[in-house]
Amino acid sequence: MLVSSVSFISCNILDGPSWGVACADEEGSHVDNQAVAVPTLLSLPTDDNQCDSQSTNPGHPSVHYFAVFDGNGDSVAADLCKGRLHEIVAEEVKRQLDEDEEDCHPLFCYYKFFCEPIQRGIRNSFLRMHDEVVSYRLEDDELPDPMELPIMRGASATVAIVTTCRILVANCGNARVVLSKGGKVIQISNDHILDRDDEKVRLRGLGFPIGDLSTVTRSLGCRRVHDDNTPIYLIPEPEFTFEMRSKDDECLIIASHGLWKVISNEVACEVVRTFLAMGATAETTAIFLAQMAKESRAEGAESFSESVIVVDLRPGKVQNGQDESAMDYFEGTTATFFEGRLRSPLLELRAVNRRSGSKDVSYFSRNRPPN
Repeated sequence: MLVSSVSFISCNILDGPSWGVACADEEGSHVDNQAVAVPTLLSLPTDDNQCDSQSTNPGHPSVHYFAVFDGNGDSVAADLCKGRLHEIVAEEVKRQLDEDEEDCHPLFCYYKFFCEPIQRGIRNSFLRMHDEVVSYRLEDDELPDPMELPIMRGASATVAIVTTCRILVANCGNARVVLSKGGKVIQISNDHILDRDDEKVRLRGLGFPIGDLSTVTRSLGCRRVHDDNTPIYLIPEPEFTFEMRSKDDECLIIASHGLWKVISNEVACEVVRTFLAMGATAETTAIFLAQMAKESRAEGAESFSESVIVVDLRPGKVQNGQDESAMDYFEGTTATFFEGRLRSPLLELRAVNRRSGSKDVSYFSRNRPPN
């Protein structure tokens, strides 16, 4: 299965986790999802030092922003969300913080300055982003024929806000956030699909026929191209979930639904834990996970573009870039670990790098290894 490109960006930041982003697309597939990471999007004015004990800047915990946007066939909405939503989130959260400037008891400060304003700010941001996508579409002169595409589906949006004390996830659609903590796998977000009873009840109330249970039920930017009185069932309302940070945190995975269709939460976390433990960087791990999803797909199955973010949450760990160690480990275990279905792109990459003398893992984003 030919992958036409795998690109990535990574960062190690002083007051926050290391992370890597991989965006991959197959030759002939429609690239309709995006991923973005914005470290230190803003700082929270809280005096709850005990909750933020891991921070190098106690008293003002940094807020790190990670997001995946799955267009489900609508690449325009995903592109707009990637470039704009984090800016709106920063504006809205700051506005909420400014409105809550009065003093509070230290016991309640963190909840007041994290949970409430960020949740309100992100909800407002999702609604604003939805309106901006719809407005852009109204001004777009290149809209397709309404008879060919009667509805613009918009993009699933999944945002993970990470501080040293807590992880907040705002989800609207079918991308997913999974946490590995002390060897346990925790799915923080909940997919918005018809398989959920609450979503099924909501859509039935709108008169929507219940068919494919994998149908996405929420997105940002959905609108009809032509006039229709039927309610649009794809709403931009985010669902919020929280997870407290601890010294047992290992990694966070945010990925588009194409990855989760073929890789379970447990396998994805095991891959990431193993790679990071062997010294691989977060970006190398993200690349492998995206490629693994491609090669796990059955022959002739529908192709997807993939967006994956891997966040290394291990306290005090600095990635050393020893990708060779991870590749050595998987050389003997890939076939059994992944039930013989995969070739390791890292093993192919290592062979290329050894012949060329290069240590640049981005080589794989530009070239297929020769036979």
